[in-house]
Amino acid sequence: MPCPPSSSSVTYTSRVQRASRRRRASPAAILLVIVALGFGHTWLALWILPLGFLVGLVFGAFGLAMNALAPGYDFFTYFFTLIITPMLLLSGVYFPVDQMPGWLASAASVLPLKHAIDIARPLMLGRVPDGIVLHVAVLAVYAVGAYYVALVLTRRRLLEPALLVDRTRHCRSCGGAHLHYLDVCPHCSSIHIDQPPGMLLAAR
Repeated sequence: MPCPPSSSSVTYTSRVQRASRRRRASPAAILLVIVALGFGHTWLALWILPLGFLVGLVFGAFGLAMNALAPGYDFFTYFFTLIITPMLLLSGVYFPVDQMPGWLASAASVLPLKHAIDIARPLMLGRVPDGIVLHVAVLAVYAVGAYYVALVLTRRRLLEPALLVDRTRHCRSCGGAHLHYLDVCPHCSSIHIDQPPGMLLAAR
């Protein structure tokens, strides 16, 4: 039976929240390691935790959207190879964006991870990020948009009721539909089917 739209929305909301809570635990663990190594000794670094929750909402919704599109498990390999890995390389995680060609830096500016990095890096250095309102707004738009797309795709793929096709069996000779089914031998069509004693014992 297809789920009503309200129940599917609640289910997807709980899945996104669960994914974001898992993402929130990862920034907390990484933050502890950074502090233990002698970096991030500032109260502003604690804002990494709510940032991790917001980023978890974004990529949790992305994951649900990809799950709705995936025809099989191999699809996620393409997703990580063609989308996640280039995003890591272009968002300033490993290489400074300001040293990239202009067209590449412009393309990187629309990536959600780029905005998350622009918030996290200044916080770890003890200063308030420039344009923090814009960065948070972009991440929020990505989270809401990806959630909506995932919900629409899932309803279209899984929750639409399929057409019921009625099928009846008819006799080839007279066309009657009142058929009596008997076990017959596939080789000689005999109805005298014998059940071996071992089968009787197993059934008991």
